[in-house]
Amino acid sequence: AIAIATGATTIGTIATAGPAQAVPFFFIVASNNATTPNIKAQALFWINRVDKDAVPKAITEMTRENDAIPALADTLSRFDPADCQNALDQIAKTPGPERMVTLGKIYKGSTNTTLRSQIVQSVSYVRDPAALPFLADVARNEKEMALRVTAVRVLNERKDVDDKTLADILKSIPMIPARAGALNSSSTNPSAPQPA
Repeated sequence: AIAIATGATTIGTIATAGPAQAVPFFFIVASNNATTPNIKAQALFWINRVDKDAVPKAITEMTRENDAIPALADTLSRFDPADCQNALDQIAKTPGPERMVTLGKIYKGSTNTTLRSQIVQSVSYVRDPAALPFLADVARNEKEMALRVTAVRVLNERKDVDDKTLADILKSIPMIPARAGALNSSSTNPSAPQPA
């Protein structure tokens, strides 16, 4: 068990201990339900101030323990969006198969649409075939349409996706019916331009 730091001085002291120890500790503090809101805020502040390069390494390490993934995903969802995207992008740009495992686990462990969308965006940097099953699964099976559309967009931009695969994925997306009247807006809106 880790004793939760209770003061700003203690948090600051831990921050100077070095990123290898400080960043994982701050993730644990920020994700612990027993941590006060003030200490959580301080831990989140320090996570990205200690060493931005240590954050992706700490995230990858933490995803090796399945029990830590929901808390990790929750903590990432409370990051500043730019800091979160940067950390996810760094993971995606790290060579090796572990990057897709890490991003996939966080995606599955989160219910936060913004974080999940950021993960799909980050996977666009993974140019090896390991990214294709993840993107295809999101595009075909994700319940949230915005995430499916993002995955389709990323797949469409890739040169290693053949047209048949992309067409099959597009067929799996249900069509959204237009609102009644949207197609005839010129007849219901007198200020709409009329055909000549």
